[in-house]
Amino acid sequence: MQLWRQSAAARPQGYEKSEHLLFSRASRWMRVGGVLLLAYIVYHLLHMTLGWAHPDFVPGDVYHNLVSAFQNPVVTAVYVGAMLLLAAHLYHGIWSLMQTLGLSHPRHDRFRRPIALILTLFIVGGFLTVPVAIAAGFIS
Repeated sequence: MQLWRQSAAARPQGYEKSEHLLFSRASRWMRVGGVLLLAYIVYHLLHMTLGWAHPDFVPGDVYHNLVSAFQNPVVTAVYVGAMLLLAAHLYHGIWSLMQTLGLSHPRHDRFRRPIALILTLFIVGGFLTVPVAIAAGFIS
């Protein structure tokens, strides 16, 4: 929220022409996605760590807690949605990291997006493996 205010204060008059074509969808979702990811992290801690949002929570029994949580389609859908937001955030972050490290050169530009995509798919795919396997009935 503070970033929105600072951004608006820095340029009170909008741009004459929108240049959205220069930016990826992921970069345009960073502010909203960041706030939603923070909300999800709070929910995740309350649900999986503290058990306050998990009716079948058993302290110390991670396997039981995961299986009982992800057998609920709503919990699984929320988790998958959060991982899609994380994917957009990671993709943009990895791409920006390479630019920050000086890899923004015509010789390297064609590799930045594919590398960001591959790393994002690897990380988010790993996070999604267990919930999807539980929801599909492979793990019970």
